[in-house]
Amino acid sequence: VPPPPPPSPGISHRARRLFRSARLHLLPLALFGLTGCGSGNSTPTAPAPAPLSWNDVPDSLAIQVGETATFTATLTSAVNAAIRMTPRDATVAVSVETLRAGVVNATIVALDVGQTQITLTASHTGYRTATATINVAVDRPPPLTIKGVVQDTHRNLILIGADVTLTDLNGNEERRRQKTTWTGYRFEDLYGDRYELEVTRADYVPASRLVNRTDPGGPEYSINVDIRRPPIEIFGAVEDTARNFILVGSTVTLTDLDNWERPRTQRTTTSGYRFRDLYGDHYRLDVSYPSYRPNSRTVNRDDLGRSPFRVDFDLRRTVPTDHRFDLKFWGEFAFDTYECPGRNSCPNYFADGTGSRDLRDRVLYVLPRSSPNFHIRTHAENGQRRLSDSRVRAISRAIPHAVEQLTGKAFTGTITTGGHDVSEKGWVTIRASSEDDSPNLWDTGDPDTYYCGRANVGWEAGSIWLNSDRISLSSSRYRCTLVPLLIHEIGHAMGFFHVGGSRHAMSVGINEAVSFSSAEQYHARIAYQLGRHTPYTSDPSQGLLLNQRGEDRMDHDFLDPPPFTSWVTDGHNCRRLGLRR
Repeated sequence: VPPPPPPSPGISHRARRLFRSARLHLLPLALFGLTGCGSGNSTPTAPAPAPLSWNDVPDSLAIQVGETATFTATLTSAVNAAIRMTPRDATVAVSVETLRAGVVNATIVALDVGQTQITLTASHTGYRTATATINVAVDRPPPLTIKGVVQDTHRNLILIGADVTLTDLNGNEERRRQKTTWTGYRFEDLYGDRYELEVTRADYVPASRLVNRTDPGGPEYSINVDIRRPPIEIFGAVEDTARNFILVGSTVTLTDLDNWERPRTQRTTTSGYRFRDLYGDHYRLDVSYPSYRPNSRTVNRDDLGRSPFRVDFDLRRTVPTDHRFDLKFWGEFAFDTYECPGRNSCPNYFADGTGSRDLRDRVLYVLPRSSPNFHIRTHAENGQRRLSDSRVRAISRAIPHAVEQLTGKAFTGTITTGGHDVSEKGWVTIRASSEDDSPNLWDTGDPDTYYCGRANVGWEAGSIWLNSDRISLSSSRYRCTLVPLLIHEIGHAMGFFHVGGSRHAMSVGINEAVSFSSAEQYHARIAYQLGRHTPYTSDPSQGLLLNQRGEDRMDHDFLDPPPFTSWVTDGHNCRRLGLRR
């Protein structure tokens, strides 16, 4: 409706007031008509945004420092809204994860004590933003207590004065230190989650333990720490010093006298025995070996000094010595005590350059192999034949007989003949020469004495010399019978010396023995079982029966010739025999 026309001039004051009033009432009607309300040609308005809100969001949470809280929230519409979770301050740390459209998982980690708020918002085009507020109260966890004792269970001791250090592995607290008393140690008011206990004490190996708040047994944890002294090591050898034997295969048993460890047993080798990683203080070693008296030793950690500790055993036999063994004969036959009985009475073989060699420093000089090769040289240096065929045959028959008697083994060597020398290790050359061929060799310096033969004792490239002017195939009072002389010289070449008496092939002077005596055979076989360069021993017979060394010394490689050796000469004294030269 159009507004009324203004009043013409001359209208009264009352008319003007009515006009203004009508204009004020008609203006809304005019405006309403302009918007098209009620008209068929009017335009509709846009709809209001749809509501969006959260479900399952807690109003408040109460958690402790270090703990984590989670919850799942759902939007009223399953839309892929933009989700944001914002804490008011650093009291907590938050994260949110969309599980599917309209569903999220929220995580809250308590960092510090305090009150705070977390705002959870979700926004999407065409929806009103959904907002939820969560009040979070963060409190300190209950304090922990860590206590216990430091002990040495091996010695059944509670250790006083041990240093115990407690470290907060999260770095929130300073280290704490205590010294243990009879009641141990005790740390209180601990609010961290992970701690490490370190225990040290003089003369002990340090130890450590970890303690987590989540471990069972809290909030008061009882942690007993067992520390040990450093491990020790015990080693040594088992031997028979009287016979100079290392007793390989001896049984050694180690027993912890404090009963904290099980007994340990070893069998000795050539290097002895060795027990490692021993933490106790008191042990007993028991040693046994067949046919020997057992022995034992008590070992205390504090008595031995610094580890490793060496404990050797010297065992003695329980069985009687073989009655066939003769100590006096053994010394004469194998170690030259007949002609070299003492320290200052060694004119030849065992002299060390000064004429002295103590018996205990002497060794066997039997040949490295029980069957050496023999070469019979038939001609002298001037080409003259000095050994006839009959003599060669007699020598060839005597060699195996003599070697087998001394060694107890079949002769397996080679016997050759010729007009030359064989100066090689493993060979013994038998030579013959006249007094005219070799005057220096056979000169005795005494007109009443002549030599029948000479030999080196135990040389690996051995030599036997026969005086062709004095030997005879048949027995004769004024000549040297070939076979007994050769048996005697082979005894020297095989490593043996003169003995006293007159009934042995190795007796001083020449006799008519064509075989070695039973005593010579018995002691010679002992020597060959012991082997070359074996030191002097007073009773080797029983050790040989048990094969103490566990090896065949006769099969070893050749060794160097013995030092300071000289010829052993054998001959007749005409005055003693009542003969003339």
